[in-house]
Amino acid sequence: MSRRRRDDYGAGDEPQPDPDDVFDIGGEPLVAVGFTTAGFPYGSTVAEFRRGSELDDPRRGWVRAKSAIGRAVESMGFPEPDVGWVRRIGRGLSRDVFSAEVDPGSGDPGWPKVLTVSIPRRDSPGVAGCGAEREARLLAFLASQDLPFRVPGVAAAVSTGSGAVLVREYLKGMPADLRAGRMPSLRPWELVGEVAAAIHGLDVGELDWLEGFRTRREHGEALTEGLADLEDAAEPEVREALAWLRENRPADEPACLVHGDLLGQNLLVWPEEPPRVLDWELAMRGDPAMDLAIVTRGVRPPFQTEGGMRRLIEAHGRFAGRELREEEVRFHEICMHLAWYREGARGEADAEPVGGVLARLRNLLRWVGA
Repeated sequence: MSRRRRDDYGAGDEPQPDPDDVFDIGGEPLVAVGFTTAGFPYGSTVAEFRRGSELDDPRRGWVRAKSAIGRAVESMGFPEPDVGWVRRIGRGLSRDVFSAEVDPGSGDPGWPKVLTVSIPRRDSPGVAGCGAEREARLLAFLASQDLPFRVPGVAAAVSTGSGAVLVREYLKGMPADLRAGRMPSLRPWELVGEVAAAIHGLDVGELDWLEGFRTRREHGEALTEGLADLEDAAEPEVREALAWLRENRPADEPACLVHGDLLGQNLLVWPEEPPRVLDWELAMRGDPAMDLAIVTRGVRPPFQTEGGMRRLIEAHGRFAGRELREEEVRFHEICMHLAWYREGARGEADAEPVGGVLARLRNLLRWVGA
């Protein structure tokens, strides 16, 4: 009779009964598992059905998400929130993102709200509980600033069996497709440039608690030192890249706030409204050129459009009031490629084949004239 509801995300959602199996018998709806000889349905209530699904495998991501969302709302002073059906709305490398509508029963016109939470998958224990309280504090700071984009409101950072997670407001929007022409009304380099410049222009004097570096040069030197184990690599392009990094350290200027992951899935767009910027868990004080490099990634041409790198640098410069040099962005692209090379050489899980990384690294060295 009852079956798991399946949609684009399949079994990642909380199971729902087949609507044909649900009967209203004058009280709470009943999920029928059979019928009496007189034709009356019998079974469990919907609440019992949901509780049974939770007990079936409490380690499932949606179960942990439901618990986290409920406890977050309780921490806001609502002791018995009604957490609606939980759906998985996104899937990253190590985390699944779930959402549910919540009614705290308060009569507050601001409710019900849709809340969302990222839950580390069971096969990714190394990322559990990465700085939820820290991200909540940063989002509170960002919400107090005059910015050309929105950030999620925070419900709470709550502890789970796999560490702390952040329960936040769900923001509607479509992930930005950063390939030119895929979203006709969007110039992706303008979107990234404006958002990045606004982030980089914030006063980090108020963020002395945030991890990172005092200067851009310190950031670059730390990255280079972290790659020192590649000095004896057999491939000459690896050694040439390390030499170029040492000779082209970032400027000795104050660090700024960097987001750390300004890819399309973290930039939501909606007609006639400001963009939304998600997932601040990697934010730090560092070199602004890194944010651009994470988007360009040593690909030619970035955004699948001719002159993509130049367009991004110019857009960022217009909004920031100071233009970065291409070599400053290439510095971080090269650092990323050396880190990817190391992962491949070590045979790490999900690492990119070394051959492809080295081919792009050779292109990068030609572009910087090394």
